[in-house]
Amino acid sequence: MNEKLKEYREEITAKLVEAIKAGTAPWQMPWNGRSAPQNGISGRMYRGINQIILMAKGAKIDGGEDPRWVTFKQASEKGWKVKKGSKGTHVVLWKPYGTKDEETGEIEITGVMQKFFTVFHATQIDGIGKYEPAELNEIEAYDKAEEIIRNSGAKIYYGGGSAYYSPTKDYIQLPIKGDFKSTEGYYSTLLHELTHWTGHASRLNRGFGNEAYEELVAEIGSMFVSSSAGIPQTEGEFQNHASYVDSWLTAIKHDPNALFKAAADANRAADYLLKEEKKE
Repeated sequence: MNEKLKEYREEITAKLVEAIKAGTAPWQMPWNGRSAPQNGISGRMYRGINQIILMAKGAKIDGGEDPRWVTFKQASEKGWKVKKGSKGTHVVLWKPYGTKDEETGEIEITGVMQKFFTVFHATQIDGIGKYEPAELNEIEAYDKAEEIIRNSGAKIYYGGGSAYYSPTKDYIQLPIKGDFKSTEGYYSTLLHELTHWTGHASRLNRGFGNEAYEELVAEIGSMFVSSSAGIPQTEGEFQNHASYVDSWLTAIKHDPNALFKAAADANRAADYLLKEEKKE
């Protein structure tokens, strides 16, 4: 790992550990399913650790109301201006490279390079215009959640007073829907367990050797799925995750790169579930 990337990871990890201790980890924040960080030009959502970093920063800037971020170059090309004295936020792009076979035209990936970018929040830009969020339709959002769950093919049993995924028997146990305090709480919990489910040996094969790390992956992964599918989450539901705080900190202290690895694994889990959504 090059020195610049090492310093970047240490800086981000320190900030997120501080946020976790303060009870403001990005994946704990209440949000309405419309405010996942996105590029202000293309509309594409940021992924992995970049999404986590920008959610945390956006929450401090305007409570996460405006999800748009742009580079200085993008702003200039649009005729917008970065406000004087504005401090940008660093994100990192991992770009694969390789060698091309002249006969077949196929490219063999031989490595991945990191490229750093500085982005600015919409509130730091003059001329960008007011953010107009798409109207949230909770019925459609929950229908989408049901589609993700149904198309996964996961075995889900209902009843009892606890929620868990059994790696050995490969099933999810969940209290009945009516036992949850809210609809958001039901789907938040189910997506958490469904993210665990993706780690089975027959799917993404995460191994489940480190329980603290796996909980971190499941929490971040369920947030990625919710943000992509527009499934709302509310403040009350995140209080149920307070018991995870110690396990998150344990995972991070055990491996200084755990947050970055967890974000990557969480992205793979979310991609797996959202691809399953597209089967029909």
